[in-house]
Amino acid sequence: MSNLEDSKIHLTNGGAFHRRIQIRSRGLETRAALEDDFHHFRVVIRHDEKCVVAARSESLRHPFDLCPAAGQRLEELIGMPLRARVDSLTREIDARQQCTHQFDLACLAIAATQRGDTATEYHAQVTMGSGGEKLGELELNGKAVMRWEVKDQMIVLPVAYAGQSITQGFAAYCSTLPDTEAEAALVLRRALFVSGARWLDPTEQPFSAGLTGGCWVLAPNRKNSAIRLNNNFRDFNSSPSLILQDDLHWLEFAGPS
Repeated sequence: MSNLEDSKIHLTNGGAFHRRIQIRSRGLETRAALEDDFHHFRVVIRHDEKCVVAARSESLRHPFDLCPAAGQRLEELIGMPLRARVDSLTREIDARQQCTHQFDLACLAIAATQRGDTATEYHAQVTMGSGGEKLGELELNGKAVMRWEVKDQMIVLPVAYAGQSITQGFAAYCSTLPDTEAEAALVLRRALFVSGARWLDPTEQPFSAGLTGGCWVLAPNRKNSAIRLNNNFRDFNSSPSLILQDDLHWLEFAGPS
């Protein structure tokens, strides 16, 4: 069963969305960093080899002024047992009451810790087709592991995933997949979602339109007070190697957490 079937999408010249995630573990601490066109977060997880004993985040670049405050919600992870499956954690904590990206990053860090992985890197790239299709590609530790063609939020290729929505029922579908495949699928799906903002015309549709309740900031009681930050965009289309360059020393435990 191949996750790398060739796509016949005719790509536009609007460039590509890039997202990179790096995770490093040493002793009883795991550090993780995420950066893409619109976000840049760091997360630190400390553990006692069985459970999470501390969880905190740092918001370096984010779309709304309230995003950093959502990082405090990661304290809900304290006391959780270390688990190798990301989706086993997301089933126990309401992700809508978290910053989506900081929570994802923390769960990936916990899973890597439990597996004993000392270094993990994901690189997702999403390009847009002339007919509105998206091509999402994912590398794990420098190796291509997944490629999806998506149209109207539905996976078209590869055949193994064809007909699966990336919205309705996706989490339940991932629960049927092997650990590493499920994790990769969740990472690629998130990149596909976020990438849409790259091609969004804010003069025609507000950035947060239709996203009510999707995360802590966009909850109904906070969405209207959240201020959209207009200086957070970085275009990595021509220089994806620069993603997370400012985090390399921190990830190697060269500085304080």
